[in-house]
Amino acid sequence: MRGLPENADWRDTAFVACASNPGLIQEVLDELTKPLSDRRHINGPIAASDGGHNFNGPHRFAWHFVPDQWSLAEISIELCDGRPYSDVEQNLPYWLYQVGRFCPWASAPLRAVSVSNALAAIPPKFSLNPTGDHLRVEAPFLLDGAVLTLYNSLGLPILTIPLSGPSCEIPLPPLPNGLYLIQLHFASTSVFRPLWLLR
Repeated sequence: MRGLPENADWRDTAFVACASNPGLIQEVLDELTKPLSDRRHINGPIAASDGGHNFNGPHRFAWHFVPDQWSLAEISIELCDGRPYSDVEQNLPYWLYQVGRFCPWASAPLRAVSVSNALAAIPPKFSLNPTGDHLRVEAPFLLDGAVLTLYNSLGLPILTIPLSGPSCEIPLPPLPNGLYLIQLHFASTSVFRPLWLLR
């Protein structure tokens, strides 16, 4: 966000909008070649929840731009101008159900983040439930198209499951106690984590 006062809440400094439309992605990439002061601002409908992608550092917003339904604008009406946290987040029902869209004049594309970059920069969290029969996977983005593989200590795959959504709970088959390896493969990138199973 451009031109925020020095005492602005840090959660107002950035947000993430998602796009899969090649034309819209190219439009954003073209904006990134311009000086920051010449870049257009975002304008589009918003919906409840972070959508699996809208966050600023550790803060996950309670709203998101509807993917591929937003655009970049030269000018917008003042009614939908505001700040992502201090205005939208703090008065969410008003923004969702009365205004219905967000067009922060101070916004500008700052960088493109690919799904594979997000996986490397903000890896998902893995946790076992107390009985050790379910594995939970949580990510700050949608896992649609991701594949989780569980390997035994010999390196043999014993479970492969496709994932979807920002979080998944996977039932585990009866397995002996021991060390396992989790591989999450998503958008040509993989992350690996050890898993100790003790029941």
